[in-house]
Amino acid sequence: MATLTENQQSGNDSDSSNDSLSLPNLNDSEDSDDDIDYIDKEEASMNAIEFLTTRLEAAENNKAKANVCFKQKDNTQARDLYLEARKHLDRLKMKHLDSVDSQLAVDKLRAALNSNLSAVFNRMEEWESSIKASTAVLDLDPTSSKALFRRAYAHFHRSVTGSYWKEAKADLVKCLKQDKKNKQARLLYAQVKEKIAAKKEDQRKALGGMFEGKSLYSDVDKAKLKKAKEEKKRKADKKQLEKELWAKERTRRVDNNEEDIDFEAYRRILKQQKEAEKKEEDEKKEKAREERRKRQRERDAIPVVVDDDDDDTGLLKGYKKTKDGRTTSFFTPEIDEATKALIGNVTPQKIEAGETKNQSKNWEESGTTWVDRDCTKKAETLLLLHFVGLEETATKESKQLHISVEKVTDIEGTCRMIRNAKGLSHMFSFSFKCQWTATWKKESKEEGKEEKGEEGEEGDEGEEVCNTATGWIKCIDASDHSTELESKWGYSNDTKPEHEEKAALVRMSINCMKERLFKELIQYKRVLCEQ
Repeated sequence: MATLTENQQSGNDSDSSNDSLSLPNLNDSEDSDDDIDYIDKEEASMNAIEFLTTRLEAAENNKAKANVCFKQKDNTQARDLYLEARKHLDRLKMKHLDSVDSQLAVDKLRAALNSNLSAVFNRMEEWESSIKASTAVLDLDPTSSKALFRRAYAHFHRSVTGSYWKEAKADLVKCLKQDKKNKQARLLYAQVKEKIAAKKEDQRKALGGMFEGKSLYSDVDKAKLKKAKEEKKRKADKKQLEKELWAKERTRRVDNNEEDIDFEAYRRILKQQKEAEKKEEDEKKEKAREERRKRQRERDAIPVVVDDDDDDTGLLKGYKKTKDGRTTSFFTPEIDEATKALIGNVTPQKIEAGETKNQSKNWEESGTTWVDRDCTKKAETLLLLHFVGLEETATKESKQLHISVEKVTDIEGTCRMIRNAKGLSHMFSFSFKCQWTATWKKESKEEGKEEKGEEGEEGDEGEEVCNTATGWIKCIDASDHSTELESKWGYSNDTKPEHEEKAALVRMSINCMKERLFKELIQYKRVLCEQ
């Protein structure tokens, strides 16, 4: 395998006075208190831009030194310098990366450092660290061909048993899609494919002969191979036949002094002819099916008459005849005269107008039976009468706004009347939309200018400005047990005031109207029960 190399990138090679600043030991798991105090003091002595510039310059200088060590194959020193450069970037905070340009610069440099670290770790055969560094690059740039190749290289050498060869192959496929001319990636991809094929063959041999000397996969593979050969032969025969037909067609065109045709154009013509023939055949089949369905509908339309006069048993397909000659269901019981006498007369009796309340009292009114009736239409009508015309006035800094509900639309929901032993109640749940109109005191256009400032529209003095806004309040799931009114609102017809003071006054009036709607909902429930 060829030795991995790092492409040099042009950058700022100028020396920085801050390169000599000591940093905490990068190999230590924890920083000492002295180091933390020193870092805090250095950051506090600079503004955000200066600190960002200093860290980037220091990281670039360390990266350049590490590249030189990498070329000299001083892997340990190169690794330490790359880690030290990355440490400079880790010291940056969100306040230093408040702009897009600074964030992109830091991300680009961090990706380059992690990519170089991955190459160093591969040389040192620290495969886990290489994979971690490459993955960090791919998190920022998923199309980085270098990071994909270096992670694939680490996966390939990570295990001698080939546990991660599939991961290596997947990374190499992505890498070659990004860089088709990458010779190292192609060579490694060939090695990975060869290793995977050899491993699969070893598995076949190990599993072969388990069932009476027959291989577990041989029959399946032979069937697939036979099918592939047959398909290939069929395509070849088809193409040969098309070429013969094409030759005949060319001869015919020459005899008739017609324009010659190439093979591909002739194949397209044959394809169009086959499609037309298939379409015609499908239409014929569909027409035949429709004829069969039509005849079946005609047969079903003919009534079937059953003559059961000769039925001696009185039974025919679940029916029977009663003593008075009626044909009824077999399960209909017959009541004899003695039973009828015990039951008595159960015919409903008419209640005359002159009877007293106690005489006309029924089970429903006494609550003996449960009554559940749909009264949605009645409740919707009462809802319209109750909510249309509601008015509220909002005042802010000597300015008043009058808001009123003009109509109620989009009513959805149900209402049911329940009567039981406890009394009468109504259960309802409605969603509806209240269309509102807000009106200010009319003012001249000159006064409207003063509110907007010098950028107000020009016009004649005394001309009236727009002082009306319209909108809607959507009440959601207003029910008989609601403890608060869920709603949302908005403007209609682009009538939202441009002036912020007027918009704030509209919001204040909307809140007042929501409170009023909830109070009216409680009153509506009481009135509904009284109806």
